[in-house]
Amino acid sequence: TGAVARRAGLFERANGGTVFLDEVGEMSPAMQVRLLRVLETGEVMRVGGVSAFTVDVRVIAATNRDLAVAVREGHFRRDLYYRLRGISVRIPPLRERREDVPLLVGHFLADAARRHGKVVRSIEDAAMRRLVAWSWPGNVRELRNLVDTLVVLAPGARITADLVERRLGDSPETEPNRLPVPVHRPSDQAEREMIYASILALHRDVREILERAAVIEALRRSGGNRRRAAEALGVSERTLYRKIREYGVA
Repeated sequence: TGAVARRAGLFERANGGTVFLDEVGEMSPAMQVRLLRVLETGEVMRVGGVSAFTVDVRVIAATNRDLAVAVREGHFRRDLYYRLRGISVRIPPLRERREDVPLLVGHFLADAARRHGKVVRSIEDAAMRRLVAWSWPGNVRELRNLVDTLVVLAPGARITADLVERRLGDSPETEPNRLPVPVHRPSDQAEREMIYASILALHRDVREILERAAVIEALRRSGGNRRRAAEALGVSERTLYRKIREYGVA
């Protein structure tokens, strides 16, 4: 592996605590075997190591797939499935708990306004009703991304129903029985808004790439010490921890 220094892996760092495995249904067959071995024996081996050692870790796994179906189709190991399903908690998709949409919108709106430096404080009732009625095929992630875009594009302190309708109309997902909604604005204005939205999306993607690279480099230079890495980046440890989770930095 070329390992020249001792590096604690995920399970070693979580010893005595909890490991959260997101999208466990996408795990490769080889990784499923390794995870099963850890769950059965409680032993792990460092990269480049020669001996195993015991860890005491609680594992919480999440997936948006039906693992029982994946097992029947041969895409997920049956023995690993039964190891992971000790206590199962089903979180319904957003379309089955529409009463949560206003609460989530309020949370995501405040967060996006802070991150983008926008004074967007509220959303029209008609706009909220449209969001509650949407089917949300992309679940909570789709809602969060949409609210983020709405905050960026909002011309004032309030998100309008017209803006929501235009953004949902750009979605690749189509809903049955949708009727066209007249939008009273000239075509050149609509074109400018589309170009503006594309530029903002590109800017956001580039910023995230640079931020992730900066976080990784700061952690590398600090030897994984989050306090020193946060100081080097000029942010709080809490902000750094949020960025580590947001960008999936190991």
